[in-house]
Amino acid sequence: MIGLILQVGTGDYHMMDWWFDTFGSFVWLVMISGWILYFGIGILFAYYIHKDSIRKGSQNPEIWLLIVIILNFVGVILYFVVRNNYSQPQFIEKTEEI
Repeated sequence: MIGLILQVGTGDYHMMDWWFDTFGSFVWLVMISGWILYFGIGILFAYYIHKDSIRKGSQNPEIWLLIVIILNFVGVILYFVVRNNYSQPQFIEKTEEI
C-alpha cells in the first residue's frame, strides 16, 4: 500500500494499473467481450424498437432505429415514454344517461 502511494506521488502510477493487475493477460479479452456485449444488446434493442414502431404505426421507424443505436439504453427509455403517442386510435363509447 505504501508502495502504491509512493508510485502515485512520483507519477509512475497509471490509473488503469489496477485493471491490468486484476485481470492480467485476459484484460483485452474482457474489454473486447464487454464491448461486443454492449453493442450486441444495443442492436437487439434497435431491432425490437424498429419492429414495434412499425407495428404501432409510427411515421418514422428508421429515426427510432438510429436513436436507439446511437443512444442505446437512453434511446429505449425515450421510445417507451413517447410510444403511447403512436397507439391505435381509441374509440370512445358514449353512455346514455337516463
